[in-house]
Amino acid sequence: MPQPFRLGFLTHLEGKGSPHQIYQDGLKLITTADQLGFDVFWIAQHHFTGHVGRMPSPFPFLAAAAERTKQIRLGTSIVVLPLETPLRVAEDAAVVDTLSGGRLELGVGSGSDPAEYEAFGGAGDQRHQLTTSGLETIKRALRGETLGEKGQQFFPPAPTLLNRLWQSGLSQVGAQYVARNEAGLLLAKAAWGPDEATDKLQLPVAETYLETWSSSTIQPRIGLSRASIWRRTKRAPWPK
Repeated sequence: MPQPFRLGFLTHLEGKGSPHQIYQDGLKLITTADQLGFDVFWIAQHHFTGHVGRMPSPFPFLAAAAERTKQIRLGTSIVVLPLETPLRVAEDAAVVDTLSGGRLELGVGSGSDPAEYEAFGGAGDQRHQLTTSGLETIKRALRGETLGEKGQQFFPPAPTLLNRLWQSGLSQVGAQYVARNEAGLLLAKAAWGPDEATDKLQLPVAETYLETWSSSTIQPRIGLSRASIWRRTKRAPWPK
């Protein structure tokens, strides 16, 4: 049976004005999208750099959105997992999923801004490994496995969220990690290539993801993000 096609939108909450006004405008946008029948809303997480995005903490925002909407799915694209405590991410996600009636789409990734890692004291050179291990912690919690020697149990339970996990991947190697982690593949709105079009550059990534997928209980899924206007910003490269 073919997988359903869902139409949604992604926002970085860029805008002018006070943070209060920007967030209120964002909530109005989600409410309107819900009323118009959009399937999913995605929000990006950014720290410090307001010109790129203005939402460092997506879960409280999505909790507010959950109370204002009825049907639209609420997604993170993405939470920079190595800068977070994975079990706390799972808890925050489970609360939002409970409030929304099972509408959360939890997207995580390794991030790409060295300045964020420097400020948080994170190990940027280990970000991919930390993302994989952090996602496994989230999955163990959602499966209801014991979390400590005293038999600690995850709360609130959100076992169906296992079927709504996503991970960003920009390369064929990254796509293999995502498939092995049994998560949906989130492709960026643009690919950083010299000449070729984004669609052509990302096709091998998507194909590698589908070829690597082996789960018989969860279906593979791919999220594509496209922008009408792309403004490239300069970022410091990762040290070699």
